[in-house]
Amino acid sequence: FFFNDTATTEIYTEQIVGSVRCVQETGTWGVKKEILKEGIGELPQDGQQVHIHVFAKLEDGTVISSSVNENPFKFVLGRNEVTRGLEIGVRSMKVGENAIIYCEPQYGYGQKGFGKKVPSNAKLVYDIVLLATKIYEENHWEVQDPKRRELSSSLRVQGNEYFKKGEFENAIKYYQLALNYIRYDCGPSIDNLVGQVYLNLSIAYFKSVSYTHLTLPTIYSVQISVVAVSLKKK
Repeated sequence: FFFNDTATTEIYTEQIVGSVRCVQETGTWGVKKEILKEGIGELPQDGQQVHIHVFAKLEDGTVISSSVNENPFKFVLGRNEVTRGLEIGVRSMKVGENAIIYCEPQYGYGQKGFGKKVPSNAKLVYDIVLLATKIYEENHWEVQDPKRRELSSSLRVQGNEYFKKGEFENAIKYYQLALNYIRYDCGPSIDNLVGQVYLNLSIAYFKSVSYTHLTLPTIYSVQISVVAVSLKKK
């Protein structure tokens, strides 16, 4: 199947060969995944924080690092916080899954290597257990514009995906996070995005069974915010 690595805006193809899944990029098979234990649920999304146990080593067995017997290793998908091979591998996993990820050098540390433990052009092997995925919330005031617009737009898109699946509670969470980044900003592009997110949120509230307890004033306040943004642009 196809999935989009938005961290590099490239398309990858995953092909199953026996129990090994190979992720292809532009004709080069650079990442392989062997599933040891199946997981459950959905694949993690950009902007989510993933919690994993990972045992990293070179192809010859030399240990690079390990979180086993320690606190889980955490990182946010789509932020280029880890090697491309590790991110691609985790993107294809479900919670509870245990997999071995085999990475060609270009998906690890490449020609530069990393410190004394990872030489130039080294192939990497990751033994990973995906423990949990969580919505990552950071202090939006510390994020500089236009990064706030970019993050807000990305969160809105993820909210839309949940909305299409009928998962309105998850959609609401992402729309609310999207608003946190742009609620008090101003400008034509921001006003348009704010209006879109408020409209999405309003419809999601109406659709969600869990939010039927909301009073009419609460729901109308969301609609009024949409109207206010529309009037502001005129």
